[in-house]
Amino acid sequence: MSRCAASVEVNDAAAPDATLTALVVSVGLGLLILVPSLWYLYRLVLRGTLDQSYEPLDQRFRPIDEDQA
Repeated sequence: MSRCAASVEVNDAAAPDATLTALVVSVGLGLLILVPSLWYLYRLVLRGTLDQSYEPLDQRFRPIDEDQA
């Protein structure tokens, strides 16, 4: 087994403390938004509120019937 000429230790390769703190805070804030949103969506699906009969309010992308054209 050959050794690399430049050996790097974990402490040398780690990001600065400010970067790691910012990462942990931003992931925590993201989870505070994402987890309740996913829970609410899951609850709507289990109730059957989001079924196939749902139609969006914006009908601009509905195909035009040939009778109306």
